[in-house]
Amino acid sequence: MRVVSAVDPVVDPERLAVVAQLGMMDGPHEPVFDEFARLVARLLSAPYAFVTIVDDLRSYWTAAHGVNDGTRSNSVDESFCQYVIRSRDDLVVGDASADPVTKDNPSIETMAVRAWAGAPIVLDGQVIGSFCVVDTQTRTWTDDDRDVLHTFRDQVQREFEHRRDLQIARSAQEEKAQSLAALRAELIPAELPEVTGCDIAGWYRAATDGNDVLGDFYDVFAIDDDRWGVVLGDVCGHGAAAARLTALVRYSLRAAATHSRDLDEVLSEVDNSLQHDHVDPGRFATLSYLTVDTARPGRIERASAGHPPPLVRDPDGTIRRLNGANASPVGLATENRYLSEALTLPPDSIIMLYSDGATDARNPAGEPFGDDALEHLMSTAPTHAADAFIDHIADGIVTHACQNLLDDVALLAIRILAPPRIGPTSPSIGASAPTDRQ
Repeated sequence: MRVVSAVDPVVDPERLAVVAQLGMMDGPHEPVFDEFARLVARLLSAPYAFVTIVDDLRSYWTAAHGVNDGTRSNSVDESFCQYVIRSRDDLVVGDASADPVTKDNPSIETMAVRAWAGAPIVLDGQVIGSFCVVDTQTRTWTDDDRDVLHTFRDQVQREFEHRRDLQIARSAQEEKAQSLAALRAELIPAELPEVTGCDIAGWYRAATDGNDVLGDFYDVFAIDDDRWGVVLGDVCGHGAAAARLTALVRYSLRAAATHSRDLDEVLSEVDNSLQHDHVDPGRFATLSYLTVDTARPGRIERASAGHPPPLVRDPDGTIRRLNGANASPVGLATENRYLSEALTLPPDSIIMLYSDGATDARNPAGEPFGDDALEHLMSTAPTHAADAFIDHIADGIVTHACQNLLDDVALLAIRILAPPRIGPTSPSIGASAPTDRQ
């Protein structure tokens, strides 16, 4: 086993971090590097030329002109690149077996190395490998030889810098995607809770470009033993600031709902929270908020803060829009008086909350989906389950937009269930059994 000093540049953690960030160890042969190696070997009349990247264990050959047996690397102990890394300078050896630096290297025998010339490839101030040529005969390397080697080394170094930049960008995108997924997992529930007397389903799709964090959200939460809160909202803007504001709205509303039964007071408290938020002043949100009373099946109270009014599908298929109880969005520096209304929906009714991304979804000709199309989808959607109902509507919106949504879309459907039937009780002992005779 190779034993090195803790300060050996080959195993320096900062150097190895640059190698890892480049992400090219064990990558495929790339034509550009193969061509560089071939040209240098021809210009210098050498049988071998290599472009290498070296970690703490191996010298990986990104290009290996003259090696035809499929070998792609050798160990650091066998590699002459280790000397370039330690010196941070060219290594030019006319007779490797006689040079005090290289005379004990195993490659003198295993690869018949006699003359070796290599120049360091430097990335972010660290020597990550070398561009080298190898001869199987002793020779004297000239200044012209070194100039040729440096010219192509510089080209390789620029290619590595380009790939490093691409890898950093790719890593940043992956990190952002993971952050997006984490934020959406917090703000868009993966599963909705079961609410007695209701069948609830939600659907959310971010804008197709994927560059924004979140604009729309929905939430279903228990307020007390008999009441559940349901909210669907749209926060002004996108990105991390919008996600932070979404969290503020969501948790402010949850907190307000636990100590006030009046929906108008709940929205007023959320409004105050946003207006006194010093991190993102001037931002606002539209909300459609309602409560479900499980003790009184079908009983719903609702209020709206500048949000598109909910749509109801009645059991007979009629679609109607709940235009009342509307006021300005929360967070605006205006005098706001929120209103609420109560309604009782019969079994098999469906009330749907949605964001304006649904009706604003545009096809390639720029035509918005619109209110009429949304109501038509509701009238033709299956009603046996809330998730089937929502999926039908979501498919129609996405199909209209040809999969290219310019804004977030959120949908939430609440189907009112019929109360469970209470079957006939068994006759008590001693009671007369019914007969079909009069």
